[in-house]
Amino acid sequence: MQGLAGNYNNYVNTGNQALGQFYGGLQGMMNDPTGLMNRLASNYRASPYATTQLHDVTNLMNNNAATTGMLGSSADNRALGQQLTNMNNQYMDQYINQGMDAYNRALSGMGGIANMGLGALGQQSGLSQEGYLGQAQGAMGNRNSLLGKLGDLFSKFL
Repeated sequence: MQGLAGNYNNYVNTGNQALGQFYGGLQGMMNDPTGLMNRLASNYRASPYATTQLHDVTNLMNNNAATTGMLGSSADNRALGQQLTNMNNQYMDQYINQGMDAYNRALSGMGGIANMGLGALGQQSGLSQEGYLGQAQGAMGNRNSLLGKLGDLFSKFL
């Protein structure tokens, strides 16, 4: 591509690369919809804050159970286990949701870059067509000029 149309090459190339990554990300989600969530969950480690919260709830519930004479009972153990499980699940869900949000933003960004490349390709195509149209008009002008000169030449002989 020459002229102004060539200025869009970088955008088109970047858009093509992003389009491949975008489709790859979508294909991965189609082939294994929960795969990303599973990978995120496998990397989850409770933060120091979450660990402190879990310890505080454990101590609070044990103190309450000891005060009411329920410490060590099956009801106390069930209640403590359920509370700790709920809190840990909440922290893990937040972690996974934040990871999925980051992935979705990245995928959306890749889609935007791919669209930018497609838009640049349209601009490039339009400019190229204008360039080719200008070249064709120039060629037609040259042809018409040549025909005019030939016409002048023949008129002298007639």
